[in-house]
Amino acid sequence: MRAGLFLILLLTPAVCAAQDVAMMEMRSILTTVSPTGDELPKDAATLHKIQMFGRCLSQNNTAILSEPPETDRDRRTIFGMSMTPQHCSRYGINPQYAPYFLRGVYAEFALRKDFDLSKGTARGHPEKVFALPTDAERARLTTAQKATLSFVEYATCVAKVDMPGVVRVVASEVGTDAEKQAFGALGPALGQCLTAGMTLRVNRFKLRGYLAEGAYRHLSTKVDQK
Repeated sequence: MRAGLFLILLLTPAVCAAQDVAMMEMRSILTTVSPTGDELPKDAATLHKIQMFGRCLSQNNTAILSEPPETDRDRRTIFGMSMTPQHCSRYGINPQYAPYFLRGVYAEFALRKDFDLSKGTARGHPEKVFALPTDAERARLTTAQKATLSFVEYATCVAKVDMPGVVRVVASEVGTDAEKQAFGALGPALGQCLTAGMTLRVNRFKLRGYLAEGAYRHLSTKVDQK
């Protein structure tokens, strides 16, 4: 994988992806910002607090991954999840960030909870994941829905190519050298899953959430096939 592409994957804060989305549309695709327009913080300490806040909220929620991302129902669920329980407020994170990170943090939590990642086997019955849309359904999606779906499909491909590498990313703490090293080792798989004409720009915090959801989908498929 070329170094330049690797830097784009890891350092650019905007979220833009999709083969079938025109360049003008790509500029307006969902980015990692809060409703007030502030970018998700980049310092490791704050990102760690956001991650811990998300993990706290995730303990009382299930079936988040059964709903396609960016739907009205998905957003309502995420907003509702961010408002409870009260004890999670100890991390001092404004819930306004929730729609932009919580699904990914939940995916990491659920992946570790529902699967033995050392063996790639399920613990009990994993939650059902949403079905990919048909071509006709995909054509009716919004730009943000298409973009986010493209990320989930891309991340699922990465998980198929290098599941141990994805596990190392998810096992690392956000903003640490271990996380950087895990992403570096995952570079070949990240490059292999980029299809011709596809542009991918996303920061590490968002990407690790997509990778967790992709890994969950991949392992769920293996369980369903048994």
